[in-house]
Amino acid sequence: MSTATKAETITWHVLPDAGMPDSQITVLVEFIHTDEPEHGDTWPAWWDGDHWIDASTGDQMERGGRNKVLAWCDMPAGSRAC
Repeated sequence: MSTATKAETITWHVLPDAGMPDSQITVLVEFIHTDEPEHGDTWPAWWDGDHWIDASTGDQMERGGRNKVLAWCDMPAGSRAC
């Protein structure tokens, strides 16, 4: 593998069976928009013990049923860690 390309393994924890991350630690979540469940995305968030919190806005990700978090993983470490 060249130094211009590096690989990192990500382990997804599928909810609810895999459990929740420690609260207040930012993780990467996989979520769907409930009105378009065929379209998913990933985004930084944290579990506050009761709700998923969007890391960019501080708002509840699932407020009003607009999104559903399906899984989470630890944040990738980045290219310098590989």
